[in-house]
Amino acid sequence: LTLPATLEAVVLRALAKDPHERFASVKEFAEALERVCIEEQVTLIPSPFENATYRPATGSHEHEHVYSTDRTLSDSIYAVAWSPDRHAIASGGSERTVQVWQATTGAGTVTYRGHVGRITAVAWSPDGKRIASASLDKSIQVWQVAGGKKLASYGSHQGMVYVVAWSPDGRLLASISSGPDNAVHIWNAADGQHVYSYRGHSYTPRAVSWSPCGRYVA
Repeated sequence: LTLPATLEAVVLRALAKDPHERFASVKEFAEALERVCIEEQVTLIPSPFENATYRPATGSHEHEHVYSTDRTLSDSIYAVAWSPDRHAIASGGSERTVQVWQATTGAGTVTYRGHVGRITAVAWSPDGKRIASASLDKSIQVWQVAGGKKLASYGSHQGMVYVVAWSPDGRLLASISSGPDNAVHIWNAADGQHVYSYRGHSYTPRAVSWSPCGRYVA
């Protein structure tokens, strides 16, 4: 296996003979390793879906079918999300776009090209009319599913965004990143204005979820 130079540099730094030349913490090493793997598209385990094709399903329901993409994916996919009505899927990755396509046929409906970095997270609004997508450019952009028009952008994160979650009423978004603030950011989906940041974590949180009433975040 030939490693990219950037990945090799991270590993060599972690193994440096002089302790002062190593990463300050395991957390810092893990975040550097994850960031480089995404940037360099490092894949150590091949995807079982690489050559998937459309095929009839077996069983008693003769009209049912299973669809998998018949396109050869040369780029890595890092984020996938179902629409609320389960009729469409949004996916994004190393090619810096988010593609929305029909779940049963694979036909594309819109491609969003507003990001300059690789896609790291995708989330549908509760009404299925908007998508919030995050990128290695440290921005989260909200855009219309119908036509791909950009509506708002949030750029206050200091690192790669891991998670984006809509509030149940679709007014707010919660997001977290690999930035040093270890914060959960709450912001307005309509205009990207910051509302609140929760900074109670000692390390970077990796998941966030809204309560059904929309009053609490875990």
